[in-house]
Amino acid sequence: MHVGSPRDGDGGGARLAGPGGPVGPVGPSPAGPAVITGLGAVLPTGLGEAAIQALVQPAGPGAPSWSQPRAVVGYDPAGILGPRGLRGLDRTTLLLLGAAALALAQAGPGPGWDAWDGLGLVVASASAGLNSAAEFYREAVTLGARYVDPGRFPSVMVNAAASRAGMRFSARACQLTLAGAETGGPEAVDCARTLLRSGRARAMLVAAVEELSPLLSALRPASGEGAVALVLEPWEEAVARRARTLAQVMGFGAATAGADGPDPAPSNGEDRDCDGPGGAEGLARAGARAVRLALLQSGTAPGEVEAVFSGTAPDHPLAEVERRALEQGLGGRQPPRVEVKRVLGESLAAASLAQVAACAQALSQGGPRRGLVHCLGRNGQAAALVLGAVEGGG
Repeated sequence: MHVGSPRDGDGGGARLAGPGGPVGPVGPSPAGPAVITGLGAVLPTGLGEAAIQALVQPAGPGAPSWSQPRAVVGYDPAGILGPRGLRGLDRTTLLLLGAAALALAQAGPGPGWDAWDGLGLVVASASAGLNSAAEFYREAVTLGARYVDPGRFPSVMVNAAASRAGMRFSARACQLTLAGAETGGPEAVDCARTLLRSGRARAMLVAAVEELSPLLSALRPASGEGAVALVLEPWEEAVARRARTLAQVMGFGAATAGADGPDPAPSNGEDRDCDGPGGAEGLARAGARAVRLALLQSGTAPGEVEAVFSGTAPDHPLAEVERRALEQGLGGRQPPRVEVKRVLGESLAAASLAQVAACAQALSQGGPRRGLVHCLGRNGQAAALVLGAVEGGG
């Protein structure tokens, strides 16, 4: 599916190209902020709101290291999705579909509801299709091509899970797959917000999914799996249908080590965990830049950040790098931190969107008025997202 160009005579709205032809016009660009109206999750901690709530609970004594594998167990896709249409779907797709269905259900119908006419989809993942591809090609090599089921080939594509989710939930406005790892969640949220502002979609389903994979773990630290999804829509749309608003997206910032000039040369043992330019110090500087950009875009002073939903855990190899990045980005302040990966492990894009979901849920429950989501990638990427409480929301 491809996003089409605005056409003459569309009344100012973008007309979108889908499998059945143009869809739209969707409408003019919204003037208000983008708000989160639904959350869904299929995680090692459980399903839905309860799974997200478990992420903000303090880790008890003897909590396992972030590096200990954490799988989603006992998940019954048919219990959420119904029994039809699930045969032949790979695990990544089933995790994604469950989280997406829960998010859409929480966003819920209401006055002015139009069955998500103009729904778009953005999915971030570092592992989508990897296990399916490995198994498909292993059989092709060991058994011979004639013995491989061709019906399984679509699952090897990185965008297969997103395409299936788009078809199941009628996301006809646009569908995108971002090859994102530790910073994929905030990047997907910002991408969705951009599409809403451009008038390309009336609502966006934003998701991230990862599946435990020995191949991925051999390339980078990865110890968890799961899927997280949220519904993002313009504030005006949410108010018109009297939706429950959990949080508003206020600002985003991204930076890459070395992008603004040479970073200091690697100088200590931390650098074995940082593959980007300048090693650990370069990544810390990038993380600080991302924070400052997000604060600037949101009009937030460092003193207004009441909680940080961080992208590391105490024993994570990038924990000290993130501490320095936050200290620099927030002008020496160190607000309370919620360390999602203490509970989830390193599930890359899924964990980073879980940080966003945990922040949104905390804001909706009368917690901090403004929260900062911060993510670092070992290859030099950094991303930050500022969320704020919505007056009268929750």
